[in-house]
Amino acid sequence: MKQACTEEKIRAAAFKIFQQKGFAGTRTRDIANEAGINPALLNYYYRSKEKLFEIVMKESLGRVFTRLQIVLNESSSSIPEKIDTIVNIYIDLLKENPNIPLFVLSEIQANPEKFKKQIGFSDIRIQEMAALKQAKEFMKNAGLDNIDPFHIVINMISMSIFPFAAKPMIKTLTGKDEQAFEEFIEERRKLIPVWIKSMLGIICFVFFLFTGNIYAQNFLTIDGCQLKARENYPQIKQFGLIEQMKEYKLSNLSKAYLPQLILNGQAAYQSDVVTVPVNIPGVDIPAPDKDQYKATIDLTQTIWDGGSTSSRKKITKASNEVDKQSIEVDLYKIRTQVNQLFFGILTLDEQLIQLDIPDKDLKNSYDVTNAMLQNGTATSSDVDAIHVELLNNEQKRVEIRSLRKACMEMLSALINEKLSGQTTLVKPPEILINPFSAMLRPEINLFGKQRKLFEVQESLITAQNRPKFSLFAQGGYGKPGLNMLSDNFIFFATGGIRLTWNFGNLYTGNNEKKLINIDKNLVNTREEIFIFNTNLQLTQIYNEVLKAKELMEKDDEIITLRNRVKIASESKYENGVYTVNDLIRDIHAESQSRQAKILHEIQYLMNSYNYRTVQGTIEH
Repeated sequence: MKQACTEEKIRAAAFKIFQQKGFAGTRTRDIANEAGINPALLNYYYRSKEKLFEIVMKESLGRVFTRLQIVLNESSSSIPEKIDTIVNIYIDLLKENPNIPLFVLSEIQANPEKFKKQIGFSDIRIQEMAALKQAKEFMKNAGLDNIDPFHIVINMISMSIFPFAAKPMIKTLTGKDEQAFEEFIEERRKLIPVWIKSMLGIICFVFFLFTGNIYAQNFLTIDGCQLKARENYPQIKQFGLIEQMKEYKLSNLSKAYLPQLILNGQAAYQSDVVTVPVNIPGVDIPAPDKDQYKATIDLTQTIWDGGSTSSRKKITKASNEVDKQSIEVDLYKIRTQVNQLFFGILTLDEQLIQLDIPDKDLKNSYDVTNAMLQNGTATSSDVDAIHVELLNNEQKRVEIRSLRKACMEMLSALINEKLSGQTTLVKPPEILINPFSAMLRPEINLFGKQRKLFEVQESLITAQNRPKFSLFAQGGYGKPGLNMLSDNFIFFATGGIRLTWNFGNLYTGNNEKKLINIDKNLVNTREEIFIFNTNLQLTQIYNEVLKAKELMEKDDEIITLRNRVKIASESKYENGVYTVNDLIRDIHAESQSRQAKILHEIQYLMNSYNYRTVQGTIEH
């Protein structure tokens, strides 16, 4: 046990010193001092600095790179999911070991091959990784075969690492303290995947821009549309207004401890005044005048208000968070609209492509039937029947194009971007859905923030039941002054400390707390109802996903069989066994089987993305 503990201390100390000084600048004595052991004991456990370096690096960095290898080689997860995972791995590593970036750069520059071997990264074949193959497939589908997808990987890693490598500079330029820098990093943890996914959506345009083809097609991704729709929605402007309101309210509350000055002026006439009902011979006690004049300045300085100001500040901040989260809830609803439009347009695009297949078959049959008509083995009505089907297909094209145009216009309005007829929607990659993942909807955060608001409201009730202390001073000029028997205009002043304790709040305090508890229970009930209904919705969508996947497994087989039947029908028609109506029926049957496959594929993708949206397991 003692040996294991000593070895662990040595490895921890070595990892720390190696990060700070690098391999070349580290001495075994430095490691021994950090571990609090004798250098001879270090040499006993680890024969050389090289051996210790190799063990420590493989154990720490090697473990991280192994995780990365697993993620990059996993073919079941999509590119967006890989992006989220990789960014989290890097940021977790760098938060625990902020010196790693500079250390790795230093060691790679000194001896790249040796360092790669020491951390166990020498046998990795990047080009054979599933992630890179998926990225290449994406680029190929977008018509960008000439762009190396490794650019995306490098961008993602550099965006994660740079803030840690440049931490001193960032803190100096921005004035951030350690806590603010931590919050900055956590914010980047959410933003980097969004930026990378958006980059995938616009990289096609950048490629065409730099190759000189300015009028080439524009490409849109589902994640890019979601981001643009959120940024364009008018309600997002309320974030800035709500933040301004919070700052003004907090500023006003902060002034509660500033001295309060009140100027008063008064002129009065009394019907009677105080007199001394005693007659003293030889002494004349004058009575005060019935007209009185007074001008005063009252100064009040709060010493302690029982915590009321502090509680009100907390309420303002909590209320601000509730308002902002309510907007997040409203903005989140846009995702469903974007999903419906995006996948609806994809379905229409696929239908237009698939219409070309029966058209080709019908045109071939039209030519054959015309030849048969010339030979007297077909009638003109047979030619007309096929011609009618060709016209029907053209009508379907008109309907689909018109519907696509309407959907594109609605999508254009949502994302505030002009979409031309050349705009292509990139079919999103398949994603895995996890029915056991936690629900991360913004509504859940809203319920939590509402409960937090009620808690701070409860603290205000307690604060209002406490005594309040303040200093006061009054200076004035008038007749009479503090001496009520004087008829002269004089200056006067008074001051002291004041205690104020409103016991009336004690009568209502318990009921007010009970009302707050009722509000909490109402929020809890609404949350339970929301979770219950959302889980029902998730169950329904999940079953739709499973159904679409099961149908997709049979689609290819059905299309193959329908194609065989169609080919046989064409032969039978040419040999006079089938009528033209039989041939048209089988051509339609094959076309419908292809349409069914398209519908099932898009339904599978749409339900998968809808599941992710309803579950809340996305960036928002």
